[in-house]
Amino acid sequence: MGVEKTLTDFLTEYYSDQLQSIILSSDNRLHYPLYVDFAEVMEYDAPLAHDILFEPTEYLPVFDNAAKLAQNIVYEQVRKTWEHESVKEGVDCPPPSIKEFVHVRIEIRGPMLDNPEFCPSIGRVRVKHRGILLTLKGTVIRSGAVKMIEGEREFKVHPELESRNSIPKPMFCPS
Repeated sequence: MGVEKTLTDFLTEYYSDQLQSIILSSDNRLHYPLYVDFAEVMEYDAPLAHDILFEPTEYLPVFDNAAKLAQNIVYEQVRKTWEHESVKEGVDCPPPSIKEFVHVRIEIRGPMLDNPEFCPSIGRVRVKHRGILLTLKGTVIRSGAVKMIEGEREFKVHPELESRNSIPKPMFCPS
């Protein structure tokens, strides 16, 4: 509970503007990213930042839960302001709401980008990097075509392996 409380306090202090924007968004079904600068986490609580860096599978879900708790705190402030403004100005805008799908996205910038342990080039990613938080940058230069693999339509047809599993159109209806 201590880590979650620390992260909640951090998000409320540093990222209340992003949380307000999420709360004021009208679509409750969307997934919302909450972009967090790793340097600010490091400045706020260095041991916790170290744990997040080396055990992200354990700490990122805690960070997401903290984002929900921080959203609840900011929601109370936003709701009061919204009620006051909507009554005062007679504006008909959707009420603020707490979003279910808020996910923390950690951005690594600055001097940490020069560290090959945390920001290796794509060709240098190795087993030793498994389980730690990495930043990868690069350009996609090739992607393959979409392959259609289908076995049955209205009637049975068989894909031809020689023509990349495509299904030839029958000359007449076999039904």
